Amino acid sequence: MDLGCSLRLSGISLNSELELVEAPKSTLNNKVTISMQYMDHERKTSEFIVTQSLWNVIETLFKENVPEICDNNQILSINYMNRLFEGKQKLKDTTLRSIGIVKGRV
Repeated sequence: MDLGCSLRLSGISLNSELELVEAPKSTLNNKVTISMQYMDHERKTSEFIVTQSLWNVIETLFKENVPEICDNNQILSINYMNRLFEGKQKLKDTTLRSIGIVKGRV
């Protein structure tokens, strides 16, 4: 089962037992397509390697807004699958792979 797939939509029946295994190392170089929406509601899309951090995604997609992004008065956050990643350090420490984004489009 792909980590990007919702358990509810996976087709697994209730009370099933799952055995979790670590993904093969070959997924380290996978590319994924990420779309992100900024405060002005403009959506931008680009390809990333799954080992890149959320901060790299923000910097790449919104490079013209970097002075605003780097302003210490702002607290940046990404909300993905009802999980909030807030603050520059948390965004730098969190990779796409660590939150289950290993292939496809998000």
